[in-house]
Amino acid sequence: MIRKSLVLSSLILAVAAAAPADAKTSIASAKKACIAAVKAEENVKSAKVSDNETRALAGTYVFTLRVKTKDGASAKATCTISDADGKVSAVEFVE
Repeated sequence: MIRKSLVLSSLILAVAAAAPADAKTSIASAKKACIAAVKAEENVKSAKVSDNETRALAGTYVFTLRVKTKDGASAKATCTISDADGKVSAVEFVE
């Protein structure tokens, strides 16, 4: 009985250790990259991700961000990031 549980524990640890190697870009790191990309725009004061509008589509993440401009206006932006390399491929401001 102890041998079975030891083998099972070893198997679970091996699977858990291998799992991060399969993951490419985490949602958290993709979110940070999108926030940085939107904040890099000239007139943006702050940007926050709207979590309920985040989508994962065919190897990409699409984030919707609430943006405050330097003159105090509010806007929305979408940011698309590739899951494979973690690079921002598009930032679009929505009116």
